[in-house]
Amino acid sequence: MPLWIGKDFADDTSLFGGGGYEINPGAGNRSFWQAAAALTHDVNDKWSVGAELTRQGSDTMGGTAQTRAGVGSIVKLSDHDSLPFSGGPTWADHRTGYHIYGALGLFFWGATTRTRKVPGTGLGRSPLGEGTSVAAGR
Repeated sequence: MPLWIGKDFADDTSLFGGGGYEINPGAGNRSFWQAAAALTHDVNDKWSVGAELTRQGSDTMGGTAQTRAGVGSIVKLSDHDSLPFSGGPTWADHRTGYHIYGALGLFFWGATTRTRKVPGTGLGRSPLGEGTSVAAGR
C-alpha cells in the first residue's frame, strides 16, 4: 500500500512524494520498495508541467535497483480527458537508459478542475485530477 503526502502552494505549485512496498509474486520475481518525489506547476487551466525523481528496488532475483528522473506535462483536453506525457533517463546496473510515457486520461466520475499530479514516471498512480481516471499507454 503506497503512502503519499503533499503540499499545495498558493501559486498553483505542488510538492508531493511517497512510496510503498510492492508485492511481486512469481518465479524469479521479488517484492521491492519504491519511493518518489515530484514538483508540479499549473501554467494555466489547461496545462501543467512538472518533474519527478523515483527510486525502485530490484524486482527480480539477481536484478538491480533503478533510479529514474522525468519531466513531463499534462494537457487538459476537456473536463473528461487529458494527455499526460513524460520522459527522462533511467539509471540501473551502471548503465543509462531512457524512458517515455504517454497516455489518454479518461475521467468517468465528476468533472475535473485541475490538471496537476503525475507529470513524471515512477509510481505514477496518483489521480490526474479530481475525478477518477483511467490511463493507458507506455
